Amino acid sequence: MNEVSFYKDENLSYIFNYKFIPFEENGKDTGFMIRTIELYKLAKMKHSIKKFTELTGFEFDNIIPSVEEITLLIKRGRSVVSSYSKFPEKEEAELKRLIDILNNAQNGKISKPAGYHLSTRVWVTDMHREVERKEDSIKSDKDKIAKMNGLYGLLYPVIEWLFSENTKGFKKELLETIPRESVYLNSLLSGIDWEHSRACKLIISEMDKLESCVNKVIGKCTIPTDKYELKRTPAYIADYYKNYYSNDNDNLKIALTADEYVHAMVNAKERVQYKISFM
Repeated sequence: MNEVSFYKDENLSYIFNYKFIPFEENGKDTGFMIRTIELYKLAKMKHSIKKFTELTGFEFDNIIPSVEEITLLIKRGRSVVSSYSKFPEKEEAELKRLIDILNNAQNGKISKPAGYHLSTRVWVTDMHREVERKEDSIKSDKDKIAKMNGLYGLLYPVIEWLFSENTKGFKKELLETIPRESVYLNSLLSGIDWEHSRACKLIISEMDKLESCVNKVIGKCTIPTDKYELKRTPAYIADYYKNYYSNDNDNLKIALTADEYVHAMVNAKERVQYKISFM
């Protein structure tokens, strides 16, 4: 794709200023998340991306990841999931200890600590609250693990997409360590103590916008199939849009939006047609 700093058409400007940034070995965990979600969304957009390329002649840079990048993403995904999985193990051991203390206190087997200056009843109530806090903490940790595991699992359809494209160098062994379950992207936007919501919101919002812009271009360049719509929108309008969005006429794209160009062309054509009707 050509380096573009400005196009007057909003759809085109967004599409051609979007940068796919490959994940590198020294990348952050949030970089792993962003690139994984980005590739997952691209896999879902594969048909519209192909259609867009056919209509415009433009190609996206870094849309197909290398084997090396996918290997790095798998390695980082495994590492992140593993590190998150350690938290609830320690927490559950602590929860078991607290429950044992609470049960023994309720059964009169142990007394309140010597340094505790309030009554035994208050101490037992405090222990109840401590157990509840620990249970909530474990629930939060397990929610994070589920999100991370599901996010890591988004690589599965990505690799399946690469296989369908007959991308060289990819082997099915890459799929063996990736979880089959994936996460709903909306669940990554919020959550108790989910510290990565901002990064997830960023990439999901960016990719939703990219998909919307791509689909708008395709829609404008496609001749309607509905007879009523075709009557209201003649086929030559789609041709004008295709001419605008094609890989030519950069000066035109800087000066006019697609709608401005097509509106001007349609007006000129209709003036000529009106004149011909009197000839």
